[in-house]
Amino acid sequence: MPADPLWIAASGGAPEYNPQELRRAQAAYLSQGGTGTRFGARSGLHPASGNAVTFSNPTITVNNLKGVIHTGITSLTGPYVFQLPSHTHAIVAAHASLPRKDLIVVRVWDDDEDSSGLRQLDTEYVTGTAAASPAEPSLPSNSFRIATIDVPANNTAGATVTNNYPIAVAAGGVEVVRTDSELTGTASGVYDGMLRWNQATDALEVHDGASTWETIAGAGILAPGTVVAVLRRSTAVSLTNTTSGASSTAIPWNIEDLDRLDCWSSGSNPTRYQPNVAGWYTFEASIGMELATGGSVRGTAWRKNGAAFDGNLSRYAVSTWASGFVVIPAQTVTVNLNGSTDYMELAGLQDSGAALNTETGAGAPRMSVTYAGPL
Repeated sequence: MPADPLWIAASGGAPEYNPQELRRAQAAYLSQGGTGTRFGARSGLHPASGNAVTFSNPTITVNNLKGVIHTGITSLTGPYVFQLPSHTHAIVAAHASLPRKDLIVVRVWDDDEDSSGLRQLDTEYVTGTAAASPAEPSLPSNSFRIATIDVPANNTAGATVTNNYPIAVAAGGVEVVRTDSELTGTASGVYDGMLRWNQATDALEVHDGASTWETIAGAGILAPGTVVAVLRRSTAVSLTNTTSGASSTAIPWNIEDLDRLDCWSSGSNPTRYQPNVAGWYTFEASIGMELATGGSVRGTAWRKNGAAFDGNLSRYAVSTWASGFVVIPAQTVTVNLNGSTDYMELAGLQDSGAALNTETGAGAPRMSVTYAGPL
């Protein structure tokens, strides 16, 4: 059966648009997220500053609202777009001895769809059942919750309002969700490339079209090339006489010039840099050592989780004299770290025949860490 696209001029009385047809066509401009009905849309309030519902005993105020409600009475019903000016409800008196949970909901009545005898949209105050551990009451038909009111026993004035309405945006807009369960699965209108802002993690996420939301920006998300740490050692460290990277002395850092991710601690493991974001990291460093007459090899070694790895070692032949210092650069290495248990250490090695101190001041050991990209 052919349909009437929007908008075509009438000629001889055709086309004729009915309410369902107009609502379904309008749904093309609305976000699908949260409903698997092809002619549907996500129910919710349009994002705005301030709370939708506020409380000042004994008055519950519903502030100006605009949004979308999709009843899903049938697969052809289509969503309703609404606006509702500010109005009030009186809070229901508290139970004498038990707490209660009440709701404020947005509800639509449409006689053509639900045989209610009404054609209107409004908010309702839904009173819950008082109990030792109260639960929210069931939602009325053709409605969605915009706020929960917790009413303590025998204390109406102590009631609190939690604004917990879903947020609805235009098609292609960034969905805003409080929890992962608000927007999950392709059966709920989620599609490959859909964007959402996850308030629980303060992160921008994109859906892969299968089952995964991939984080692409937000708190703790780094741009490749970001320097995340600069650590130094300001006092001397005694380096063991060895040319083996595995048995060399790791530098216990004592100054952080930068620790963007808060991944270094001066506590029990000051030698370790342990990122809390998984990814590839590039490490650059140098160690200044006092000169000594014995031996000729000075070097550095990187260790991941306490063990050496390919390409970790730098060994330099140096002149031997008894005063001054030499700065030994470390290999620049890029390694993958899992964001939880993996850590890196820098060690110094030397063959002077005895312990040898690191330099302080201009030649002091120093390390910088750059985030190179995700795993």
